[in-house]
Amino acid sequence: MDNSIIVAIITGVVSVSLAIIAYLKDVKLRGLKDELETKKKEAKEAERKSTEQNMKLGALHRLLDFTSFNEIRTSVDRIFLKTKADRFMILFAMNGTHDFRVISVIFEQHKNPEWTVNAIIRYRDVEIDQRFKNILHETESIGEIDYDVSEMHPQLLKNFWVIEGVKHAKVRFLHRHHIDKENDVVIYSTIATHSDEPFDSLENTIIKTEYEGSIQHTIKTYI
Repeated sequence: MDNSIIVAIITGVVSVSLAIIAYLKDVKLRGLKDELETKKKEAKEAERKSTEQNMKLGALHRLLDFTSFNEIRTSVDRIFLKTKADRFMILFAMNGTHDFRVISVIFEQHKNPEWTVNAIIRYRDVEIDQRFKNILHETESIGEIDYDVSEMHPQLLKNFWVIEGVKHAKVRFLHRHHIDKENDVVIYSTIATHSDEPFDSLENTIIKTEYEGSIQHTIKTYI
């Protein structure tokens, strides 16, 4: 065989081999980069969850402070005594670069034991749908929104209330607490009744004065 042909073949084989090696090296590097990016994202998500959890524990600890707990509980007892409301909850969400993603109930109070739902356990880090997010945004803007559960569009919050037997409810914005340049804790409350009748004008006034004169003041003081 002519030497030039042999050289050409060898050169071709070497070129192909080098191209394969370069390709495999590039694939490996891309894989390593992808793996590194994945690990970075996982680490960032773990850090975010840790921050969120620490904030929740901190808020819960402050709410369960003897003074704040009793102030809120006493105010809610007055609402239960003077209105048809029979369930009260405080919940919050982390709002920042991730917007609202999950909500957690950190305080609950019930007038009748039969309606107890153990919400602090049941509604812990619950991922919410877009309608629920819209409700939270709208409530912060308006302050308070009343709901007839039977007339609500299909959504997660309605499902919760249907499961619990709630007929009428209010969602109220309580406080936004700045954490850092990326995150705020946004605190809300719901007050509900299992009665078929909605809250009347007098009851709405009683609830309003308890929220504004006591509950919100306590939240802003202790959170």
